[in-house]
Amino acid sequence: MTNTNSPSNSETRSLMALLRQKDKLSSCLPCIFICFVAFLYALVQAIRTCNGQWDSMVASMLLALAVVYYGLIRFMNGADNALTSSAKERIVAWAILVIAICIPPLFATSPTELPHNTAIALFAIACMLFFHGWRPALWMSPALIIFCIFIPMREQIMLMVSYPLRLISTTLSVLVLKLLQVNIEYHLTTITLPGSTQIVITDACSGIQQLEALLLIGYLIIHLQPKPLVWSICHYLFLLPIIILSNSVRIIVTILLYHAIGPAVLNNTWHTTLGYCLVLACSILFWYSGLLFPTATSESSKPDNA
Repeated sequence: MTNTNSPSNSETRSLMALLRQKDKLSSCLPCIFICFVAFLYALVQAIRTCNGQWDSMVASMLLALAVVYYGLIRFMNGADNALTSSAKERIVAWAILVIAICIPPLFATSPTELPHNTAIALFAIACMLFFHGWRPALWMSPALIIFCIFIPMREQIMLMVSYPLRLISTTLSVLVLKLLQVNIEYHLTTITLPGSTQIVITDACSGIQQLEALLLIGYLIIHLQPKPLVWSICHYLFLLPIIILSNSVRIIVTILLYHAIGPAVLNNTWHTTLGYCLVLACSILFWYSGLLFPTATSESSKPDNA
């Protein structure tokens, strides 16, 4: 009889595990190459559209890279047969590729670059589906969408998102201040204080500048608090109301401080400090909001079936 616990057997098992990891790493090279090309495209577009604000794209880039990183971890830990495409998946990939080719001519008169960038994103997703199947394609799709659509069109998308955030935050903050018996009025995103003093809730006050950083922090918290996929998605979507609520509180604090210390509260120092407090408050609330959702249970903790 052979001793399964002998050093030679353990070394053999370690060597076989290492060889399997090398084989799996080589099998995910198309995935790495596709993500790298998408990253280069996003980097070029970021340099082209940043208008000298080199730090404006950092949080979005880091978020996409985090998605790629955790996707590769799933890739390395997944079963071999779940990471290769089937004939049906390749047919679907070719269909997506045909759609990507048809989009730019169909929307040639579009005033934006959305059709062009959408076609590039679909092309990358089709390549991922063709080489690796639907699981890695789903894992990497958020990163590819950020690289190919969001970053090249960041300014337009931020302008679209900013106004609803400003309007909701303004409405909530004014309603709370009226409940506190503060003499205040508002019209859309303009708040009027006694003495005809007006405070305009601009993009900087909407929380939009912290949105990308908070999306990155929220994504990392999601992975620090493992849950089933459905509950992880629900927890991540919970970040948006937390941002709106926290930003409304920031506006309320700003107006109360304006009553206490005057226009000095509107300078950059106070504004920046309150912005950092917003990020901290959202991060803490999002962390503890994870307690509302069921956590993932390990297989070993489940009761054995009789």
